[in-house]
Amino acid sequence: MINLKPVCLLTARQLIDEYDSCIKIVRLAATYYDRGYTTALPQQYTITPRGNLFFFYNKLGWIEQRFLQVVREIRFRGLIFPREYLPHWADHLPNEWWQDWDPAAADELKTGRRPRRSLE
Repeated sequence: MINLKPVCLLTARQLIDEYDSCIKIVRLAATYYDRGYTTALPQQYTITPRGNLFFFYNKLGWIEQRFLQVVREIRFRGLIFPREYLPHWADHLPNEWWQDWDPAAADELKTGRRPRRSLE
């Protein structure tokens, strides 16, 4: 799942999860597009596992920037990770899939609540 907190506030485990989620979203978005699916993508951010990833399929520009922030933070903390770039699985996707996104305060509150519940 994508966590909307600033990367400097994420734990090491959350950083690695975020890193993996960014790569997963790119791979899933490319597969979704290549298979010709036409289901409408969600218009609002949600924290359900499927909805969280599915929402970002046409926001790969934001995912790419988030990935780079995560990589910088991982490198800053001296953690080990396999690659510093997003795989090229989605290079063929149209420009509409590379949108940016600005999370609203309500979206950030959703992810702020999630870690506390999952730790209980």
